[in-house]
Amino acid sequence: MNDLSSAALQARDNSNLRNNFIQENEELILRLAYKATGTYVTTSDDNYSIALIAFNEAIDSYDESKGNFTSFAALVIKRRLTDEYRKNKGEMPVSPSSFEAYGDEDEVHSLDNSVTAKMNELAGDKQAEVDRLEAMKAEIAEASQVLSYYGFTFNELAEYSPKSTATKATCKDAIICMLRPGDLFEMMRKSKLLPIKEIETRTGAKRKTLERHRKYIMAVSELLQGDFPHLCEYLTDIKKGLELE
Repeated sequence: MNDLSSAALQARDNSNLRNNFIQENEELILRLAYKATGTYVTTSDDNYSIALIAFNEAIDSYDESKGNFTSFAALVIKRRLTDEYRKNKGEMPVSPSSFEAYGDEDEVHSLDNSVTAKMNELAGDKQAEVDRLEAMKAEIAEASQVLSYYGFTFNELAEYSPKSTATKATCKDAIICMLRPGDLFEMMRKSKLLPIKEIETRTGAKRKTLERHRKYIMAVSELLQGDFPHLCEYLTDIKKGLELE
């Protein structure tokens, strides 16, 4: 079993590991969405939102019997995007390269059957998934409107999101500091700037790290202060930190 497959199994039952796993594999999700559709996909596209939900679904239903996780996730994403395309436009053209580098023909058919069985099992929840997707898209649009006040959009956050464990911890501490009872959050809203000096003083965080990830810290602070239940599902670790304050 490769490292990615092992990580997927660990992420299945741990929300914090799942959030990190999804964030760390954004490029993989984009690549699998591209291979499934034959068109370039960005994080601002509807196809990415669908692929993201399918990737989550792949984590939920993956086990060692389904081969490597990348192959399995590729099939789940392909099926979800194909279903969406058929629903809206008809048959989606599939390139022969759709399964390129995802295993031999027997493995693909085996995985395909596994995915089909899982799709049938989840068919009754399809409307709920559609509703959740629409709610997520609405929240992203609203979040972009909120963040435009500061001069950036929700779709820019991938570039400024922390990657290393240490940087994630620093950003988490900064966000918790921002949302503690006091003046920092209102200071940010009034000035449209992150109060870096105050956060640095109160948390001991390095100024360079705060400056590099200021958009992420500002955005997450706004999301947690606003009404974004679906987007905040990906911020459980920070929410727990606030609850422990």
